[in-house]
Amino acid sequence: MTKDRYEIMINGAIKPLIIKLAIPTIISMMVTAIYNFADTYFVSNVEHSTEAISAVGVIFSFMAIIQAIGFFFGHGSGNYISRLIGEKNVTDAKTYAAVGFFLSFSCGLLITILGLIFLNPITKFLTANKDEFVFKYAKDYLFWILLGAPFMCSSNTLNNQLRYQGNATLAMIGITSGAVLNIFLDPIFIKDYGVYGAGISTFVSQILGFSLLFLSTEFKNNIHIKFKNFHFDRKVFKNISNGGFPSLARQGLNAVSVLVLNLVAINYSIDALAAMTVVNRIMSFAISMTMGIGQGFQPVCGINYGAKKYKRVKEGFFFTVAFATVALIIFSLICIFMGETLITLFVNKNTKLENFENFIKIGKELLLYQSLAIVLFGFSNVTNMMMQTMGKSVRATILAIGRQALFFIPTLFIMQAILGFKGIELTQMIADILCFIVAIILLITVFKELKKEELIES
Repeated sequence: MTKDRYEIMINGAIKPLIIKLAIPTIISMMVTAIYNFADTYFVSNVEHSTEAISAVGVIFSFMAIIQAIGFFFGHGSGNYISRLIGEKNVTDAKTYAAVGFFLSFSCGLLITILGLIFLNPITKFLTANKDEFVFKYAKDYLFWILLGAPFMCSSNTLNNQLRYQGNATLAMIGITSGAVLNIFLDPIFIKDYGVYGAGISTFVSQILGFSLLFLSTEFKNNIHIKFKNFHFDRKVFKNISNGGFPSLARQGLNAVSVLVLNLVAINYSIDALAAMTVVNRIMSFAISMTMGIGQGFQPVCGINYGAKKYKRVKEGFFFTVAFATVALIIFSLICIFMGETLITLFVNKNTKLENFENFIKIGKELLLYQSLAIVLFGFSNVTNMMMQTMGKSVRATILAIGRQALFFIPTLFIMQAILGFKGIELTQMIADILCFIVAIILLITVFKELKKEELIES
């Protein structure tokens, strides 16, 4: 990092700095959400469209696990890189960058090998073996997702490492380029090859995104990825694990919760599963936007925490929470008053859903309930990101697993037992409220510690 950039990070005005860093990450996260939506939208025009939408939705939960591994190494190495930069320790920062990248790529390669060997059993499990067309489409799509696993993993790692260095623009270019390419390739490949073509499009897009992100690390202001800097040191891996585990828990358990939800929903109807897939795509815009805002705060948090600028950390936190909450309120109001329009917008006009009215009814109800509580997600998410960046990994992990595991999965089964399918629809809203309460409690403990550190420094 250049001296000028370092000075801006520790002395520049907090609000403009976070906005400047957040805009590229918001764009990249939102484009990624559109990229995920694109596959759902275009496959809705193939034969047996309900099954095709359901199949892609099921495989998205598996993709999320692959991405979670990339986030694990990206956040784990990235937040240490930012703190080391704050301490002006570039040598160790290079080691963390190399270890994070090469381990991420290796894990992705292992997923490819094992996934292709056990392709049929994995697909049967993900689809609950309920419908022959869901199975066929899911297998076609999963094959290409598995081939791209090493690039998907390491792209998420490189993206986060670049962000934590304060270079969010290059990270955005790398991630969004692949997403934009996928949007253009989808209709071309799906027209000739159906869901199998959607998988090809995703694979090609992942290669492009990975290539651009790796080239971005060669820019002079960034830490270069060199194999000579790779040292499998137990301490380094432990630190990466501590820093990355909250992300792995958050992303991985989110995938698990969606998978459990899919397996439960498919027992009711294919229409219910298709509606959940579309609503999840819509809500992913809110999640992506909030994650992007929080990611703009993370490098500011890490570098200032490393430089012992604790007041700047707190100032940045409160601004980021306010920023995210206002954005979520606007998003929520749009979903509440335009629910049916949004759901139909996210499905190709030529889609031949077997029970369109039931699909719309379920989708509207799901979207309404989730919109009522999504406004709380900004506070919970930014609190989680701050604790993770500061190295408060245990509390960050507790909060990370709260929304989609600690609260969601038990609530899902309890509410289903009490209210049936209506209970399933209410589950995410209840989980968001409970997570918000836990976030307040954990934040109080962190701020007490920061106050003590401020007194020690003064």
